[in-house]
Formats: sequence, structure tokens, C-alpha cells
Amino acid sequence: MIRYALKCEKDHGFESWFQSSAALEDLRAAGHLSCPVCGSTRVEKALMAPVVARSGPPTDDPPRPDLSAPANPMEEMLAAMRRQVEENS
Repeated sequence: MIRYALKCEKDHGFESWFQSSAALEDLRAAGHLSCPVCGSTRVEKALMAPVVARSGPPTDDPPRPDLSAPANPMEEMLAAMRRQVEENS
């Protein structure tokens, strides 16, 4: 499996996993790959920083962001919808 950073024509960034590079291209060519924000099917690979494993003791890295807090308005709306469903189900 390969994880790719992607972006649509409106510059919305997102990531997705694919079985191979060819699978990504096949899905994109068939119009089955779309932006989760706006639905655009004009999606391209974005630049992606490689994941580098560390060896040795931990360093003084900057603190990580709070991953439990919504990162953008769409995540905030999804969290509110989830709370609504959980409270009323």
C-alpha cells in the first residue's frame, strides 16, 4: 500500500492510500478519484515529505498539535454531527 498526498484543482489537500501507483492512475483516469471537500475529479499528486525513522534517543521536538481538536471547519461540523447522532441514538 502507498499513501499519497493529493490536491484538487481548487487546492484542497488530502491523503489517501492506494494499492500501487498504477492503481492511483487507473482510478484517476476513470474519474473515480475525487476531492472529499468539493468533489472535484481533477486531482493531482502533491509534494509529500518522506517519513524518516529516527534512531537513538528522542530529541527536543516541538510539541505536536492537539489531534483530538478539529483542525478545520469541516472536521468541526463532522464532530458536531457525531455528537448529535450519539446523543440521539
